[in-house]
Amino acid sequence: MKISIIIPIFNSHKAVARQVKYFNRMNLPDDIEFIFVDDGSNPPLDIADYDLKNLRIYHTNDKRPWTQGLARNAGAKLAKGEYLFMTDIDHIISREAIDDVYKFNGAKNR
Repeated sequence: MKISIIIPIFNSHKAVARQVKYFNRMNLPDDIEFIFVDDGSNPPLDIADYDLKNLRIYHTNDKRPWTQGLARNAGAKLAKGEYLFMTDIDHIISREAIDDVYKFNGAKNR
């Protein structure tokens, strides 16, 4: 994988559906993965509800108040990409931004 796009989610089912449609319209390369970290949504996100290649939904399943930073960290641990692109579910990532990350060959801090 070249890029892992990590998005923490909490009770944002409609926003997730919009993002999935948006990403699908971009016709992105196959070596970009999407990691949605469901941090306790009620009901939980179900991967069967979303048609997006290379999508993984991770459920934190812990009993604590929602913590976006910890959800991002959980996504980073799961990521297979050379580069991590972290954002929020209510942000729109432009194709240009994804292309810039895709073309980037700078330092990797792993």
